[in-house]
Amino acid sequence: MGTQMSIPRSISDAAKGGSNSLVGRSCVRRFCLVSAIGLWVLCAAIVAAIAPAHADSRLDRCGWNAVFQFVARNRLDPPLASRLYAAFAIGSDAIYRHAALKFGSEEAARIVPDLFLGLAQEQTSRTLLWAPYPVQAVSCAAGGPKVEPDMLIVLKDVARLLDGLWKRSGGGVGLPPPSGQWYPDRGSDPLRPDWGNVRPLLIGDPEKFQSKKPDAYGRLDRQADLVWNAVSNLSPAERAQVLYWADGTGTFTPPGHWAQIALNELDASDLDLGQKLFIVGATMIAVNDAVIACWRDKYTFGVPRPSQVYSKIEPVIPNPNFPSYPSGHSVISTAASHVLASYLPKRAAPLELMSQQAGRSRFLAGIHYLADIEAGIVQGKGVAIEVVRKLDPERSLINQLELP
Repeated sequence: MGTQMSIPRSISDAAKGGSNSLVGRSCVRRFCLVSAIGLWVLCAAIVAAIAPAHADSRLDRCGWNAVFQFVARNRLDPPLASRLYAAFAIGSDAIYRHAALKFGSEEAARIVPDLFLGLAQEQTSRTLLWAPYPVQAVSCAAGGPKVEPDMLIVLKDVARLLDGLWKRSGGGVGLPPPSGQWYPDRGSDPLRPDWGNVRPLLIGDPEKFQSKKPDAYGRLDRQADLVWNAVSNLSPAERAQVLYWADGTGTFTPPGHWAQIALNELDASDLDLGQKLFIVGATMIAVNDAVIACWRDKYTFGVPRPSQVYSKIEPVIPNPNFPSYPSGHSVISTAASHVLASYLPKRAAPLELMSQQAGRSRFLAGIHYLADIEAGIVQGKGVAIEVVRKLDPERSLINQLELP
């Protein structure tokens, strides 16, 4: 466990804090980078407007939108994006608990958006350590967030604790082993072949969640035939599903898609703000750790993409530049949906449906075998169960992580 800071143990205890008045500014005045990043942001605004919850229990979207835009603008890849989303969600939970203890939950809800923007600045700048190319961190208006000095100290303390999340592990799992037949398309470098050696936040050794050994290369032709038939007979509705879940380069990525789903689902619930922040954080922790386990398997097995086995397959979207097995979309979607369903049981069925659609969209796109998707479901569910089992909602997330 990492070094702990003094953060309220109980969300309910934090709500009993003082009531010093500190009037927040509007989201528009606080955030200098407000601009739409597509239909999801519009949907988020609509959900926030019609949600039955009280105004002070809604999740602030300014900090999240800053992070989403950063990921899209800088073309971050899914593994790095998953780490950033987890860091921001974990830090948000810690900051709110402190503010609620000091000011009470209602006043804290008005204070924390400024701090969340500061957190977005802090954490996006940390990706400079991991990005293979220059990135432009989030910046805000001159002077930055204007809150009480002691709360700015809290922001810095949280950022300091999160620094362990950005420390690199030594070594890597390397390129696909000789038995693997995958190769990078277009002569470019494989995407993050060492990500499977990044330290998870909660699940421990990702080998515990290793997928079963995939079919040998010589037996993939039967699976590739199924992919070819699906792509050759794609309906307009199926093509739309492929594009909806694509989340390729220049978007907020599959982890961001599920972060947005989590925000929307929680704001449509009657949970209080502290509970919502905890659940978003738990979801992003699961996604982060699931991606690490997934990437470890991808480069351990080195399974080629369907079009690399059967050249007649013309994928609807480009092949991602990493091995096929298991499906990252399937792992991410299953992990996120199962964590959310654990805390929002009435929403389990629609969350499961979205997860299935996201995974199957990769088969319909011609870039994954059905076996990839099935393995992703098993792995994602295993990670989600472990995350929910280990996390205590009455404790700050940042004090429950396995950080250096």
